[in-house]
Amino acid sequence: MRDIVDAIRYLTHNGPVWRALPALLPAAVGLAVNAVSHYAADRRRPLLSLAEWLSATVIPGKDGFWHLGAPRPGCDDNPCLGTGAYALDQSWHIGWLFISALVIAGGA
Repeated sequence: MRDIVDAIRYLTHNGPVWRALPALLPAAVGLAVNAVSHYAADRRRPLLSLAEWLSATVIPGKDGFWHLGAPRPGCDDNPCLGTGAYALDQSWHIGWLFISALVIAGGA
């Protein structure tokens, strides 16, 4: 019982700061953010919904970007090296990797 009271006193005196947390917690949270964002991006539907929402609200006229470079109807070809879906996927991953790195570095 004394240990619980001491722990509560410690938290109320020092406050919930990063130093009071276990050393690996920021890394675990950062990796969890990375895993969830990769899971969402790899489903492809969330990114398509994001592209449609951006073209309808923030960046009008860019609704064809997702389909850029996709094979032509009735043909089994790809007229360019990359697609709009690929570019959005990579941008999503890089952005969330940056956020994960900030979370991990915040605990150092």
